[in-house]
Amino acid sequence: MSMIVRSEKKTGTVAKKEKNNLWVEIDADCEMASKCTGGCAGCSGSGKAKKAMLSTIEPERYQLGQKIEFQHCYMNENLVAFVVFGIPISAAFLTLVVWYIISPQSVETPAAFLSAAGALAGGFLIVNGIDFWFRNRFPSKIISVHSCEIEVSQ
Repeated sequence: MSMIVRSEKKTGTVAKKEKNNLWVEIDADCEMASKCTGGCAGCSGSGKAKKAMLSTIEPERYQLGQKIEFQHCYMNENLVAFVVFGIPISAAFLTLVVWYIISPQSVETPAAFLSAAGALAGGFLIVNGIDFWFRNRFPSKIISVHSCEIEVSQ
């Protein structure tokens, strides 16, 4: 299971609170570490965007500017690529194969095209369902609260 699901520990500062979500600015030293694989989606491996969203039951416990440590789980990148691209394209391809087997003369009709497009859209809905399941099965967890450093700009 460790090859399919990976986990990283990060530190950051609470930047924004929305309902049950915290937007955390990831510390600058995170991209310097050679262990970073972009799994927290804070920088997506590019090092430009430095925010991650964490869901929590009690967002009122955390204050803006508070430094926290969190753990984030993510799937193996190869498996994610297969799920995101493989499922929708396979669904559309399978639909066209079924059209070809059942009615070869009508494989180039608008109905076949629309059914393949519908299968592609259905594949993306399946991917969205897998993503929803994964985020609920392996949620990000706040491990500890380090300090509260509220900066007041004047």
